[in-house]
Amino acid sequence: MEVKNYTLRLHGLEIIEKSYFAIAPPPENQEFNFDFNAKAGVDPDRKLVIILIELSVRKIDDQNVLSKLTTATAFEMPNLEQDLIKQENGQYGVPPELDTMFKSIALSTARGILFSELRGTPLHRAILPLIQLPVAQPILMQPEPAN
Repeated sequence: MEVKNYTLRLHGLEIIEKSYFAIAPPPENQEFNFDFNAKAGVDPDRKLVIILIELSVRKIDDQNVLSKLTTATAFEMPNLEQDLIKQENGQYGVPPELDTMFKSIALSTARGILFSELRGTPLHRAILPLIQLPVAQPILMQPEPAN
């Protein structure tokens, strides 16, 4: 199996949305559910891959969302045109191992931000568990619209 090396660096990190809905302190043994979604986009002009992570926190026995967080993690890829395959329809094919790596880094970063944002609140113990992302099939990502 051939090992592919990619040149990339962390370009930026933004909190897009955050919310916390005040609640009474839960019991010490309260368990929480976490919903998450990861979306990817490409800005080919700036040679960026941007991963949006959307997280929400709920009590395990309740559907009401107690906290939400959306982050954007941008990775610069100087060799984007060579590393991502541009399809005829304008979308970019991302190798599965690279997609998994981007989303894992972005999810771990969002975990730390969520912990920091909830520190000192009744949700202080709502810590996003470790999540092993499956290696997906190659994905296609639409270029981000130009600003």
